[in-house]
Amino acid sequence: MNEPPEKDALIIEFEKERSIRRTMRVLKAKRSQIREDLIQLITHLSMLIPLKKFASTTKASDVDILMEALQRLDDDVFTQLLLQVLQELK
Repeated sequence: MNEPPEKDALIIEFEKERSIRRTMRVLKAKRSQIREDLIQLITHLSMLIPLKKFASTTKASDVDILMEALQRLDDDVFTQLLLQVLQELK
């Protein structure tokens, strides 16, 4: 009987674009936060891995230990992201 009028195609497209932009803003903020956390992890790696204790027994560097740990995680996506951040820092 009294059906609500159909939304205009332009209004539907506007609402969709607004939702996309809002979601994109949240994703950008989260990506930035994750990248900052990864950079902090990389820069503080020497505190996480006390290499001086292992210096007499192995010649492994921070990066070698990090790579070995990443291989054991079995998470290719995370590994690629961390490697990308490492490359950007160099």
